[in-house]
Amino acid sequence: MTDYKDKHGIKVQAVSSDPTNPIEGQVWFNTTTNKLKYKAPLGAGSWANGGNMNSGRRSGASFGTQSASLYAGGRFAPGPGRTAYVESYNGSSWSETTDMPAAKDRQRGAGTSSAGLHFGGEPETPDTQTWNGSAWSEVNNMNTGRHDHMAGGVQGSALAFAGEGGPSNTTIGNTESWNGTSWSEVADLNTAREQGCGGGTSNTEAICFGGGTPANMNAGSQLTETWNGSSWSETGDLNELKIYGGGFGSTSSAVACGSYNPSPSSWANVEEWNGSSWSEVANLSQGRYFTHGGSGTGSLGLLAGGQQGPGTTNMNNTEEWTKPPGVEEISTE
Repeated sequence: MTDYKDKHGIKVQAVSSDPTNPIEGQVWFNTTTNKLKYKAPLGAGSWANGGNMNSGRRSGASFGTQSASLYAGGRFAPGPGRTAYVESYNGSSWSETTDMPAAKDRQRGAGTSSAGLHFGGEPETPDTQTWNGSAWSEVNNMNTGRHDHMAGGVQGSALAFAGEGGPSNTTIGNTESWNGTSWSEVADLNTAREQGCGGGTSNTEAICFGGGTPANMNAGSQLTETWNGSSWSETGDLNELKIYGGGFGSTSSAVACGSYNPSPSSWANVEEWNGSSWSEVANLSQGRYFTHGGSGTGSLGLLAGGQQGPGTTNMNNTEEWTKPPGVEEISTE
């Protein structure tokens, strides 16, 4: 019988678990699952419609995963304005759950739908709350109250950066690190901005992209910075200007979507980050902005709500981003 080495000229490494970061074309045999696997080129990502929110709104805090997410607060327009209303997503439908302690919009969240963190927002506030899956609890405030900021991380380890706030209520580059108990001031962004988006897995790994700068607030920005736990570094720019934006992911894989660009034809445009550069990928089915965040990872993400234009009714539409995995099984038959 011909074996793999006879056919391909190389031996296959036997391992008890799949490699953490396999390179494209790498082959291995998993002795735990008794499967031969290889790292295939990543497939193209695509969007699919999910269940609609019960109440369309914009500028709320979204956090969690594609199949288990929370959308907290936001703004009804036209309507009564800011709300404390919260909805939970189970992968197919949204359900009303416990309201936030106070109505607010333009805030941010981190974590999961059962262990979340919520902070900042408008009216200008440093308030921080934790979420346990059924109730909110007040915890220690941020050092600098802000709104239109960006964030990443989980309930016990998060990062808040940029936004509009401080004593003079201006665009800031301030960064704060959450350790599960309190916030601490750390190194500022290289470029102060607001109304952009970000992501990350903890208070030592984050990405900030897009957002308006004091010199270019209306058009937005293409700037991208990554955080290594102690400082921010400028890296590859977005291909288009993006402000009032949404997105999700980490420093190695992220998606920028649901953002304002001066041209309405660009509101559905999406870009994907591969760890070093941005590429144009599949558009949203419905263009929008004022999304202010998103949920999930660079391979399984969720975007809900937003607004389709000045003075328009807020959206209740949900879209799910899926990028096929790059590890596949090889038939041994």
